[in-house]
Amino acid sequence: MAQAPSFKTVPLAPMDIPLLPSGNFMELRSDHFHSGVDLKTNGVEGVPVRAVADGHVSRIRVGPWGYGLALYIDHPEGLTTVYGHLRAFAPEIAEQVLEAQYSAQNQTVDLTPTAGSMPVKAGEVIAWSGNTGGSSAPHLHYEVRRTRDQHAFDPEALGLTLADSRPPVIRGLRIYPSAPHSRCQPYPGTAKGFATDERSGGFGLQHGVVPAVFGPVGFAVHAVDFYDGTSNTCGVRKIDVLIDEKPHFKST
Repeated sequence: MAQAPSFKTVPLAPMDIPLLPSGNFMELRSDHFHSGVDLKTNGVEGVPVRAVADGHVSRIRVGPWGYGLALYIDHPEGLTTVYGHLRAFAPEIAEQVLEAQYSAQNQTVDLTPTAGSMPVKAGEVIAWSGNTGGSSAPHLHYEVRRTRDQHAFDPEALGLTLADSRPPVIRGLRIYPSAPHSRCQPYPGTAKGFATDERSGGFGLQHGVVPAVFGPVGFAVHAVDFYDGTSNTCGVRKIDVLIDEKPHFKST
């Protein structure tokens, strides 16, 4: 597993409002894993976005897709924070963007200011939240990356504090025959799904359900997690598969 640098001091929150996630790090999306944390903005745009630590602006992107208006800040510890789906940049940054757009005669720009030319201080307002790019509702997309290779890390492991006292929920199990001769009861067919019931200490297949299989099979678990104060479903941090109490597979 790639090792992350760490901030010298605990990073500040990127917004001054209560931080409620609508999506978490490495949550499974339809075609990718989510590389950051989506933070709610009370359904509105224009919430001040602050630099979480001292650093300098290393990249400014404006485009119709992806993160829309996005800002990248490099920090001396070897970390880069990313702020996406913004509505507007702070005046000094917005001025550079406007000049570049006029020069290119194009709204879409991707700027990389000279290192150190645009310093920011922890807590400084660098932008305002929005709903630009590939965003379906107002929110702030926040990431922490390793600067040298842009490898993404879990913001919660690097100082982002989110209230989470609710355990994950296992909603179901699916069994996939993984060879031409494999079968899963009831026959014939391909993948079979089984709902779960909550019980003391966890979840299990519904009473009386005992799947039968023949040949090699694979398993998929439908598991989601929830944070305090929000009903949004998020991804689980880790999955361990044990067979007869012995570790067989781990996903972290």
